[in-house]
Amino acid sequence: MQCSRVVFCPGSVVPRYRNCLLRCIRVAFALALIAPGNALTQEVPSVVDSNVWLARFEEWVEQHLVSEELVDAAENLPTFDRRLVLRVLDRLADDEILNLRELPVPPEEAEAKMLARGIDGDVLEAARLFAEGEEARALQMLRAPELERNGAAQHMRAQLLDHLTAGFHPIYRLQVIELYREALRLAADLPQGDRARLRIGQIYLELRFAAEARAALGSLLASEPVEPYRMAAQLSLVEAAYADRAPVRAIEHLAQIDLSAVQPETRTWVDRRHADSLLKLERYGEAVTLYRRLIPEDETSVPDPLLGMRMALALLHTREWRQARDVLASISDGEASTPILAVASLLSARAHRRVKSFEEASTAALRVTQLVPNTQLAALAAVEVLEAERASENESVALPPGTASLVRSATFVPSVGLLSYLALGAPTPGDTPEQARRRLGSLGVTLPPGMVQQLAHSDLVHRLSRDLAQIATGRVEPDPAVLVDVGRYLRPATMDENVLLLAIQSFMLGGDTERCARWALTLQRREPRPLRRGIATWRAVRCRFGRDGDANVARRMMILADSGEAGPFALAVAAIAAEIHLQHGETERAALTYARALESFSEPAFVGPVLLRLGEIEVALGRDALGMRRLSRGLALTDAPSAAGEPFRKGGIVALARAAARNERSDLALRLLQAERDRVEGWWADAYAYLLLQIGADGDPDGEGLFARGARAGVEFDLLQKRLEKIQRRREANVRAVDTRS
Repeated sequence: MQCSRVVFCPGSVVPRYRNCLLRCIRVAFALALIAPGNALTQEVPSVVDSNVWLARFEEWVEQHLVSEELVDAAENLPTFDRRLVLRVLDRLADDEILNLRELPVPPEEAEAKMLARGIDGDVLEAARLFAEGEEARALQMLRAPELERNGAAQHMRAQLLDHLTAGFHPIYRLQVIELYREALRLAADLPQGDRARLRIGQIYLELRFAAEARAALGSLLASEPVEPYRMAAQLSLVEAAYADRAPVRAIEHLAQIDLSAVQPETRTWVDRRHADSLLKLERYGEAVTLYRRLIPEDETSVPDPLLGMRMALALLHTREWRQARDVLASISDGEASTPILAVASLLSARAHRRVKSFEEASTAALRVTQLVPNTQLAALAAVEVLEAERASENESVALPPGTASLVRSATFVPSVGLLSYLALGAPTPGDTPEQARRRLGSLGVTLPPGMVQQLAHSDLVHRLSRDLAQIATGRVEPDPAVLVDVGRYLRPATMDENVLLLAIQSFMLGGDTERCARWALTLQRREPRPLRRGIATWRAVRCRFGRDGDANVARRMMILADSGEAGPFALAVAAIAAEIHLQHGETERAALTYARALESFSEPAFVGPVLLRLGEIEVALGRDALGMRRLSRGLALTDAPSAAGEPFRKGGIVALARAAARNERSDLALRLLQAERDRVEGWWADAYAYLLLQIGADGDPDGEGLFARGARAGVEFDLLQKRLEKIQRRREANVRAVDTRS
């Protein structure tokens, strides 16, 4: 702006030049109140521009409440514990062992023998033919049209087909269930009725439909069946609950069995299922006690390999874990199936690892990959080999034979995912950090929820956290590649809260306002700390609404401030709502919003600036008395020695000086400006001196600053204006005299 360009027009030179000078001075005041680099191209109104004030206010909020939390988060990044790999490995191995079970083989007392009571005629004849080995003729006789509605015939037909299709495809077994149900619809009161309901539940259990089996058997027991079906149903219900991964229910059902009325073989089966259920409940000491009761003392080896496997697993979780090696050795020396031998070798590798015999652990795990290549057990054994070699400080070991094909960038199998995590997450020659983390991230998003996915996610969070700390604290510019990977591969609901806060800040700095707002709401829901929860609300407001809002946005912000979610940021959120009203020319509504916010929210860090802003608005509305009270209180709250240079305080002083001069209270303005002039230097000292002259203070400003030159020029302009006015009056008098003579 050039104040030396004057348009010479008679009678208007001085006013135009004077107005130009005043405009320069007002713009100079405004430039001191806005962020560096901004400029105003028009005359400053009575209230500082809302966007200008809002930019400064947001900077104030960030400086006083947010910055310290960001620094604290950057200094407390989560660490990644490599031992977590072994804990996940052991848990997955435990699951494999618990899932390795025999087909349901209930004790003899759970069997339901064929029943032919209460039948006669053709049905009895068909039963005799079946007993003599003529199954086809027996079934053909029972399929006769005249027997379709005969309940006894349909019960017998279902029993015969149940016997003949044992071990067939599940579709045939499901047809048997339908035959039993049809027979029950025709004749539920026959002696065969309880047996039919029992067999429905047992066939479901045979097909591993454990939930359906529990429902059918529970319904049968509720109807109080006769013996032997009651005992058979109780034993089958225990097996169904165990198969349905409900060990607590299985133990409850076992407690209802009258052990005094069962055979010794059944008692042994009850103890074994009790021990298996305790093992699933991780009550390892009690399980070991029961397992030992099942092994005769004179036996040198475990009679049942599966029982020994479960006992060894329980021992590994107790202080007697060294005894597990003897049990596993007896299984390996016996005649066990290939899956049992593979699991025994995997457990042996764990036992060797416990005593830091890593070479023996690797050898035992390699045996698993040879016994069951390309299986889930082989994947777990390969992880055991890699971790044993790493513990031996051999980082460059290759994948064991038979496991390379298991490594995939996308899998839903946890054991395969664990091996893929180790293979894909390890650095390779020529790799960049970006390539390694993207391989790991691509795997993590395909893994099912669980320990392996959390392991991969924690590792990726650890790798990205330092980059986010650098971006969030302003040490480096936002890296688009880092922000893309964070948004694509990390899950805000489960990541570390410090990293989540840094990620939200990084998104905002990188311009990704949509993800910034969504992740901020996640932090708001997760955080129990009021300050962090308030920061999340503040980030959501800044990223979602920005500075362009309408009345509806302002209303939503006030609702958010009232909700309590904003915590100490409630007053700051309300201030943004008030400024939105001001941007739309609703000065009165902005004043009311500020006044209500001050009554409801009293965060000390923000009360001073908000009072100064409200006082400025009140003065602009012509309510000078109220405005001066607000300004005086705001200036008192921001009277710290370090606050003399704050833009809010300077703006408040200008507004107070304006109101005081307008209300002939120059003494108040004089005292304030004189005190402030001694606390500031340079440009503002001249500005306050100029204001003092404007409200009637004595003195002659010296120096070559803008305000000093303006004050001296103003005096000269006043004298020049008076001389021009005299000349103009003489000219007008001469013109009137000439007109009179004419």
